[in-house]
Amino acid sequence: MDNNDVIIDNNISERNYTFDALKFILAVLVVFRHVPSEYQMNLMPVTTCGVPAFFMVSGWLMYYREVTVKRLLKSSWRIFKILFLSALFYYMVYWFQHGHIHEPSIQGTVFFLFINDVSFAGHLWYLAAYVYVLLALAFIYKHSTPKILYWIVPLLAAVYLAADIYYILADMRHTLTLVYVFRSWLFTGIPFFCFGAFLHLNNGGKAIVKRWIGMLLTVVFVLLAIAEFAIFGFTDHISDVYFTTWPLCFALIALFSSFHIGKNNLFSKWGEKYSLYIYLFHPLIIPMVKNSVPDNIVGAYLQPVIVLFASLVLSSIYVGGKGLVLSIINNNNHNC
Repeated sequence: MDNNDVIIDNNISERNYTFDALKFILAVLVVFRHVPSEYQMNLMPVTTCGVPAFFMVSGWLMYYREVTVKRLLKSSWRIFKILFLSALFYYMVYWFQHGHIHEPSIQGTVFFLFINDVSFAGHLWYLAAYVYVLLALAFIYKHSTPKILYWIVPLLAAVYLAADIYYILADMRHTLTLVYVFRSWLFTGIPFFCFGAFLHLNNGGKAIVKRWIGMLLTVVFVLLAIAEFAIFGFTDHISDVYFTTWPLCFALIALFSSFHIGKNNLFSKWGEKYSLYIYLFHPLIIPMVKNSVPDNIVGAYLQPVIVLFASLVLSSIYVGGKGLVLSIINNNNHNC
């Protein structure tokens, strides 16, 4: 095996299923961030860390097994297939909802190809960015040394933070800064993914800090996120842009690394099996719930919970149905 085929070292640790439980919690944050409710804006400084933390957790989990170019390419192909099917599905949803097909513009096509923006289903940017991150890392491992990431990641993270400052000072409240930086595989995907990987590698997959410190950091950065929102307000922020996103993501990783679950439990199974599909399906559920839940104070508080439950049920049906179909196909192939 080529030395460059291995990412940084061969330090493989026992899987901690706590991070699968964290994936479910992050899926909950994403749902509560997107569903209109009485408390949506109040939670925004905290829920906005959901997707960046997903990248960080993915980086952490990647290193429970040896990481090679082959594995990165295989993972990128798996995510691309999910992206393709999801994009096809939401293209049909767009057609059904609007009565006409979506005709991509030249700008929209360029944005999709180079900065992972999906114009007819905005939440799919995460999957596209994930594919690009894995491909970019595979390229680095194949043609350079993985240790170059220790230099690249801080620079990309600095651009992220600089764009945050510029966004507020220049009163950039619209989409370009959002698309170019805060939903970008380059300035969000790679830094957060690799930072999660660095934390795992430098600690051998063990606790980063003592549990009480992780709890303290989480509380402190949640309060700072709320304070930031109070200072700048939603008029000076879009929901993806907060200074506290980076430290809050770190605090969550630090906190959950201090727990160790060696066996799957209910929440870790939900995180492992369903968190991605909750993310994919919840935008489909939101308008259905909005149109069916009573327009009163009770409905305003319950909508995120209902969307979460419906997305979880739909995800379990999809995963179970997919497994059943594959099992039937495999049995038929075996009998042949």
